[in-house]
Amino acid sequence: LGSPVAEQKTKPTQHSVQRMMQLGLRPDFLCCRGKEALKEGTKRKLSLFTSVSEPAIISLHDVSNIYRVPLMMMEQNLPSMLSQRLRLPHHRRGLKYEHLPHDMCRL
Repeated sequence: LGSPVAEQKTKPTQHSVQRMMQLGLRPDFLCCRGKEALKEGTKRKLSLFTSVSEPAIISLHDVSNIYRVPLMMMEQNLPSMLSQRLRLPHHRRGLKYEHLPHDMCRL
């Protein structure tokens, strides 16, 4: 979704999802990589053209430390949505992990 212009590009993701659907696959989630967090307008547009709900479109943008990526996923409720979709017991946050990234970021 990265682009040198200010607008975040959605066409590559739309085409990828369209191709998946032609193969009989329908995504429940979209995890989108980019330099910056997805803007709300970008999420709305992706949701409209891919039939994936806005909360299920996850922004995985660049962060200062790799250990922040799981926290970013937790902040966007991905673990709970996954466990619900897979019909697993309700997801509980692990306190130990929540503190680990903050300690690791000091390195």
